[in-house]
Amino acid sequence: MAFGSQNSFSWCFVNDMNVSSSHLAASSARLQFVADGAQLSARSVPSVGQERPGLLEVLAAMLLFVSAGIDWYAVCYYRVEPLGVPINIIDILMFGLVPCALLRAFRGVSHARRIPGTVSIPAAVFALASVIGLIEGVGAGYRLYDVVQDFRIAVYLLLFFWLFTLTPLRHHLGVLTWAWIAGSLAAAFQILHGFASGYSETGLVYAGRAVVIPAPSLVFAILVLAARQQRAWGFVWRSVRYACISLFLVAILLTLTRAVWLILVVALCVFTLVGRQARRTALLVLSLAVLAGVSAGALAIFPTELPEELRTRAEAFTLFVQGEERGTLYTRAEEIAMVSRKFPDHPVFGHGLGTTTIMYVRGGKTAAEATFLHNSVAFYLLKLGAVGALAFFGFLGVVVFRTLKVPPGSDLFPRARLVFAAVTGFALAGNFSGYLNHTPYMILLGFLLAQSVLLSSAAPQPARRQVRGAP
Repeated sequence: MAFGSQNSFSWCFVNDMNVSSSHLAASSARLQFVADGAQLSARSVPSVGQERPGLLEVLAAMLLFVSAGIDWYAVCYYRVEPLGVPINIIDILMFGLVPCALLRAFRGVSHARRIPGTVSIPAAVFALASVIGLIEGVGAGYRLYDVVQDFRIAVYLLLFFWLFTLTPLRHHLGVLTWAWIAGSLAAAFQILHGFASGYSETGLVYAGRAVVIPAPSLVFAILVLAARQQRAWGFVWRSVRYACISLFLVAILLTLTRAVWLILVVALCVFTLVGRQARRTALLVLSLAVLAGVSAGALAIFPTELPEELRTRAEAFTLFVQGEERGTLYTRAEEIAMVSRKFPDHPVFGHGLGTTTIMYVRGGKTAAEATFLHNSVAFYLLKLGAVGALAFFGFLGVVVFRTLKVPPGSDLFPRARLVFAAVTGFALAGNFSGYLNHTPYMILLGFLLAQSVLLSSAAPQPARRQVRGAP
């Protein structure tokens, strides 16, 4: 039974994780060997005996599709605000997920209790700091909408991390991953449509930017598709795979967002370094070559506007270093300066959630109040203090580095390195664009962090070397 489920379509999504048919035929002649193998498989793969996805997995897949594939403006547009508290479709799905998760957690299922203590401690500290920030924000009289909006970040991250750890690893690698890829396809088409419609209506490339859709989910989808071994796909599926990778690269390019470009490059570089396989370098070169080809094709289609927009955004770095006030880089510098002035007033637990800042736009000549910060480190230091910031980044670091514990000989090794590369690229490059303190990305981050815990828990650990002379 365990071997049968391990040979299922969803489980075979991971490289070399299926049991060969000849091995299965040979083992069927020896009942005891089959029993031992099934017992070993049940220990190494959480809930491997569960043949079909349950209600929790179905709702989780729906949630991933919505969060990865629907414009956040559309999600927020169809919302209600009872008593000033915003509720959207993701919250409704969450309300359906929580009872299912509680039922699974309290019915004694073994895979429902697998979050290690080293992960639970920083998560609990971050939750406590967020509650304190919530109380301080309400007590300070900040707008309730702003307070709830900031508090939703901690709720989404911790709650969905817990919910996805209740989902068996087999469904993470199958049903949920395909839901993510389907959402990425939807996001890619929306980005392309938004770019084409914006450019056709205004004649300006900048009007076609689509940065609200969770574009970093496209990076993870590219890594998943690129990591699949060639021999496991037929000609048709290989063609579909390359078509999807090319589509995702085009969409990432046309976001005209440097943060997403950097996330892609950093994730691919990390994936190459930690994969310990030569083909990772070839995949990196291939992906960058395809990206360069797509860029050249886009430049040929838009011979004037697009090159100018790309050149302008690239020159912003140089002009900023030279002291010229230029766009969002000036805004980011002003935010850091403002936080450095206000942080010493409340260094331990911060100023509270809902704290507003002065955001300068149009070369620093226009000021506006905002609760959002482009720098995630500055965001947590300002609103949750040193305790909250250390707890958040400690939780993130402890969880993602668990994937490095998966030994190279394990079947889960490729997926573990993939998750490590995706989260690392997202954290390093996305920190300076506020992706680590933006609500739409908390679900995706919770999904990846849950995979990190499941992969490290399910992978067989290498036996410790026995000390000479020890019994």
